Amino acid sequence: MNTSVLTEIFSKKHKPNQVLAQFDIDLSLRDSMCTNTPQHQRNMILELWDATEGGLVFPSGRQASSIDATFDGQLPLASEHHSAIRIEKAGAVLPLVAQTDTKELARIAKELIGDHLRIVNSGTEVRNHYREATAVVYAEIKDYAIALVHSLECGGLDQARGFLQEVAQDTILQMGIEDTHKVTTGSDAIEIVPKGIDLDAPACKILPADQIELLVTQGANKATGVHNFMSLPQHTNRVPYMIGDSDPDGKAMLECEKYGGGGIWVLNANLSVPNDFADAVGGRIIQRHEATWDNIEAALEAIRAQTARVHLPSNNTSPP
Repeated sequence: MNTSVLTEIFSKKHKPNQVLAQFDIDLSLRDSMCTNTPQHQRNMILELWDATEGGLVFPSGRQASSIDATFDGQLPLASEHHSAIRIEKAGAVLPLVAQTDTKELARIAKELIGDHLRIVNSGTEVRNHYREATAVVYAEIKDYAIALVHSLECGGLDQARGFLQEVAQDTILQMGIEDTHKVTTGSDAIEIVPKGIDLDAPACKILPADQIELLVTQGANKATGVHNFMSLPQHTNRVPYMIGDSDPDGKAMLECEKYGGGGIWVLNANLSVPNDFADAVGGRIIQRHEATWDNIEAALEAIRAQTARVHLPSNNTSPP
């Protein structure tokens, strides 16, 4: 049987039910966001969830609904960079942040973009125009945020990105939400996102009081999510690991390290682990995103074998 980084975490370093594994989705588990995800991959995640007794979390910039479309609303998750969480299998998705009318945000943003950049109707259309001379933009509407997704390799990328940042800031001002929302910049999108945790949000009512101030200070992001889930009674004694491939994932790995865990780095855009996160990763590397599912399968095989050994009858017989 092939060994893997996840095998080491789930069956050698810790028992499966001692781990809280947080999987980034966009690239680390890229196939899981496809509508044609093979059923055996979905089954692997569901089996791993059962094997870890609920120790699986999916932090993502994606909407909760898009994650649920793949996993049938069954799994705990943290959607849109921890703007919402579901803390139990098939439970309600609980907001963590102040909500706003994201459709109206997108409408204002597109109005401000006007004829300056070509607006397209899907992320797929953006990807089809990655290498064209002029930028195209898709206003992706989420539950708690919007993303102005742009093409990556156009000739005027820096100028287009700067223009979209101004559009996003002006959109916030027009909506009057500058106290609760901010503009963030990613490699292929300018986003309008909540600034931080809302003390009146439903999820905050179930977190321990001594954690609330820390969460408000840190805001809504993947690192905060480690605190969110580690603050819940069913996860308090677990050891958290973040499996991911980007700077926000790395910051969550640093938070995991504070609880005795760390990171597992998936080599996608980066050819090596960034120095800031090397200690938290500690050499736990998955070479490319295509291998992530193979690592999950190897971990499951190890857990199955371990379980089988526990339940095998002894060959020894007692003397008469």
